[in-house]
Amino acid sequence: MTGENDVRGSTLGGLEGLDPGPFSRRGFVMTSLITGLTLATARVEAQAITTDAEGIEAGEVKIPAADGPMPGYRAVPTGAGPFPIVLVVEEIFGVHDYIKDICRRLAKAGYCAVAPELYARQGDLSTMTDVKTIIAEVISKTPDAQWIADLDATAAWAASAAKGDPGRLGVMGWCRGGRAAWLY
Repeated sequence: MTGENDVRGSTLGGLEGLDPGPFSRRGFVMTSLITGLTLATARVEAQAITTDAEGIEAGEVKIPAADGPMPGYRAVPTGAGPFPIVLVVEEIFGVHDYIKDICRRLAKAGYCAVAPELYARQGDLSTMTDVKTIIAEVISKTPDAQWIADLDATAAWAASAAKGDPGRLGVMGWCRGGRAAWLY
């Protein structure tokens, strides 16, 4: 095929001699679709999901622990209960908005979800941004026996004060909390 639209053998500003090969409509469409999809997905940004509190009771709580009250977050369905308890174990960054949102999602699904601040005695994780500092000053100073006792206290509190059913207890966690979930 030769003619006006044939670029083979033409002078293309230093690209002469290159043979672009057959470029079919199908090849053009596929290349365009892949390029467009790649460009479109590169601009996608994660949107924070916030679960509303409609139909649930949610908020900050103080959980009685062996050496004094421990802060936490609780979300439970409205109604009489008792509801299955899920202990939501924080990651090394504390009980932040995502962990609270998980509690609200669990409450909407019919669970009494409680996220205790297991590292509150060692410092305020929300003010720390460096992971090495968090590990050195907080995580390494929290013995396993302490957070296990705190999870026991949280489960007991959920059963007595938060409409939880102690016979139906689950635990989930992220990061360091995932380790805690396996060990508990």
